[in-house]
Amino acid sequence: MSSDGRSVTVDIQSPDSGGIATGRHAVNIQSNSIAGYIVTVEGSGGSTALSPVDFGGSTTTNNHLINPVSGTLASPSTLSSNTWGMAIPGRGNYSTEAVYTAGLPVANGGTNGGTNGGVENVANQATLRTATFGQIPSKTSAATVIESNQASGPAHDGSAADMQNIYYGVNTEPTLQAGEYSTTITYTATVKLPAASTNLSVSPNSYELDSGGTNTITISAGSGLTSAYKVWIDLNGNKANTPDSGEECTNLNVLSDTQLTCNLPTDDSITVDTPYTIYVQTQAASPATIPNAFTYTKPTGITTVTDGTVAVDIDDGMIPVIYNDSASNWESLTTAEAKTAGTWYDYGAKKWANAVTVKNPDTYKNQHKAVSSSDILGYWVYIPRYAYKVMRYSVNDQYVSDSKAISDGGFEITFETKDTPKKTPIACSNSSIGRYYQDCSNVSQEYGAETGTAWATHPAFSWLDGNGDGLELNGFWIGKFETTGTESNPTVLPNQYHQYPSSIGDMYDVAKSMGVEDPNNKYGNTASTNQSNQNNNNLAISTSHMLKNSEWGAVAYLASSKYGAGINNVQLNNSYDSGGTGNGPNGGKYNTANGQLASTTNNVYGVYDMAGGAYEHVMGSYTSNASQSSTLQFSNAVKPPYVDLYVSPPFGGSYTSSNNLCTWATCGGHALYETKNVQSVSDYSQSWGGDGSSFVGSGSPWFGRGGGAGNRSAGLFYSGSSYGGTGSDCGFRVALLPLPQG
Repeated sequence: MSSDGRSVTVDIQSPDSGGIATGRHAVNIQSNSIAGYIVTVEGSGGSTALSPVDFGGSTTTNNHLINPVSGTLASPSTLSSNTWGMAIPGRGNYSTEAVYTAGLPVANGGTNGGTNGGVENVANQATLRTATFGQIPSKTSAATVIESNQASGPAHDGSAADMQNIYYGVNTEPTLQAGEYSTTITYTATVKLPAASTNLSVSPNSYELDSGGTNTITISAGSGLTSAYKVWIDLNGNKANTPDSGEECTNLNVLSDTQLTCNLPTDDSITVDTPYTIYVQTQAASPATIPNAFTYTKPTGITTVTDGTVAVDIDDGMIPVIYNDSASNWESLTTAEAKTAGTWYDYGAKKWANAVTVKNPDTYKNQHKAVSSSDILGYWVYIPRYAYKVMRYSVNDQYVSDSKAISDGGFEITFETKDTPKKTPIACSNSSIGRYYQDCSNVSQEYGAETGTAWATHPAFSWLDGNGDGLELNGFWIGKFETTGTESNPTVLPNQYHQYPSSIGDMYDVAKSMGVEDPNNKYGNTASTNQSNQNNNNLAISTSHMLKNSEWGAVAYLASSKYGAGINNVQLNNSYDSGGTGNGPNGGKYNTANGQLASTTNNVYGVYDMAGGAYEHVMGSYTSNASQSSTLQFSNAVKPPYVDLYVSPPFGGSYTSSNNLCTWATCGGHALYETKNVQSVSDYSQSWGGDGSSFVGSGSPWFGRGGGAGNRSAGLFYSGSSYGGTGSDCGFRVALLPLPQG
C-alpha cells in the first residue's frame, strides 16, 4: 500500500479457522498546526479505492474518516469476500469522540477493553465517517498528527502506538484468495484555526532608546491572545507577515486571553519618531496588527525617579549612590534599586538623594558596586521642589525669631513636583498677633491657590527669564562641597582645598564649564565658555551654573525643617588647611561623627561647607538695570535666570537697611529678611543664629554666603556683600539642572 507518499507493505495474517485476517502499518502524518485545535484526518482512494464496507448498516465509498485518539474498530465482524476495512483501535483510556465533536455517537457505548484477541466487535461504526481529534503537540513547533516508527508489536496496550497505527482487515473464506490486494490511501490533516484577535492596543506606546530597564510592553485585546506565540514590530517597513531579523519581541508572556507582555527589540539601527506597526501572530491564519501603534524616541538624557512624594531628575551621566557605613564608602545603585522607594533616598528620614559624576559612567551604570574615590569627579545632592509656609510676606509683617521658629518646628514644608499647581502668597491684613505665617494661613485653605494663602512654591524651582518664560523644575543638584580642583579641571570633592579663581566672573565661567553648554542661549544670558574642558564631568544633558542666592536659600530652608538638621544646627567648618572641604567641628572629616555635624542633615547625606569654610560668592547682584546684573568683574552682564537681581529702586539704602525693603516678590525664599531676629535690620549680625546680615549695594554688588572659617558671624544664614574680587578665603559652588538643549 501507499501511504503519505511512501511505499508501505502490510503483512496480512490469515487466521487458522477463518474469519478476519488483519495487518497493520505505521503512518507519519505531519501538520503545521499549533497546539490545541481540532484536526480531521481523512483517507480517500483513487481508481483502486477501497471497496465498499458496511459500517453498521451504512455503506461508504472512497471516504473513510478515522480518529487516532478515540477511534473505533475498523474491522467489522463480517465482510464481503475480498473487501477491505481500516481503523485505529479504540481504547477507553483515551478521550471519547464526544469530547471533540458534539452530537456524534460514542462508538460501542464508550466501552473499555476488547474481545477477539484485543479487537472489539463494534456494531455502530458511524463515527469512522466523521471522526475528529485534537491535542496536537505543543505550540510553536511542527505538530505531529500521527507518527510512529513501530510497524509491529503488541496492539491495544494503552501506549501511544495505539494511536499511531492503522489496521486493515480482509475477509477470508477460510483462506486468502490468490491475487494482489492493493490501494492508494492519502492522509490529509485539516486544521480548524481561530479568528484573529481584534481591538488590540499597546501600552506604553513609545520607548526611549538606551533608557535601560526591561523595555516591556503590554498588548491587550478583546479576545484571542491565548494562542499567541510571536510578536514583532515592522522595523524595516516591508509589512511582512513574518518577522525579519531583529524585529521580534522577546520574553513573550501570555497573561490571559486578553493580555500579553513582551520585551521590545532595541537595535541601535532603529529609527526614532517613526510610527511602527506591531504584529501579533496567534493560531489564526494571519497575524493581527496594530497599525502605526508604536514609536521609539531619542534619549532625553534624564531619568525621573519618584517615591510618590519627591521626584528626582537625574542626568544619565550621573550615578545614584548610597553610603555604606561599615565599609566607609559610596556604592552605586542599579536602576531597579534607585527606583525602589526608600532605597536611594528618603527625605522623611533626612536621607537626601546623592549622586556622583565619574570619569567613566559605564563602569558603574546600572550596577551595585563600591565606587572608587579615584574615579569620582564630583559629589552632588538633590534639592527637591517644595512649597513652604512663608515666615514674612514683607518686612511690614512681624519678624519671627529663631527661637520662635525653632519652637514651631522650623520651616513647614510640603514637597511638590513641577506639575503641582504653583503656590503664591499674598499680603494679608488679618493679623491678630502680627505673625504672617500663623495668621494668614487660615484666611483660606492652605495648599490652595485661593487668595490669602501663606504658602509659596520656593522660587528657586522656577527657572525663568526676565519675562517669566522658562521651565518649572522638579528640583536641582547642588555641589555637596565647595568647588575644588583647578579652573581647567574643576571638581567637587571632600578633603580638598576649595578653588578660588581671580574674580567672580572667572568663578562663573568655571561653573558653566562643568556641564553641557547651552549653545542656543535658551535659558538666559551665559558667559561665552566654549572651553576645551566643557562638560568635564561627563554629563548627558545637564547644564551647570554658579549657585544663585535663591538656591542657597532653598537649601537653607530645607535644612531648617524637619527634613534637615533644623534651625541653627548646621555647625561650622572652621578648617584653614588644604584638606578643608567637608570638614566639621574640630577638623572632623565629612564622613566622621564630627564632620557630619556640619552637613545640612547632620548625617553623611547632606550638603557641606554652608557654614564657614570658604566665603562663597553666589549669583545675586545689586543693579540699576532691571534686566541684567552688575558688570563689575564680568565682561558681559548676566541675565536671569542665571542671576537673582536686587534692583534700585527700591534697594538703595545701606548694606544693612536695604534688608528692610524686602518683600516676598523681591527677596522671598532667599534666606534674607525672613530669617532675621529683628523687625528692622540695623547691624551686621542680626540673622538667625547671630549670622551676618549684610545686603548688596552699588560698591559691593555681589552677595556672598556662609561666611569664612574664623568669621564669628559665619553660619547657614550669613549674608555678605563683595565687589567681586576673590582671595584664598573665597570660594563658590556649582548647581546642575537637567535642562533640555536646543
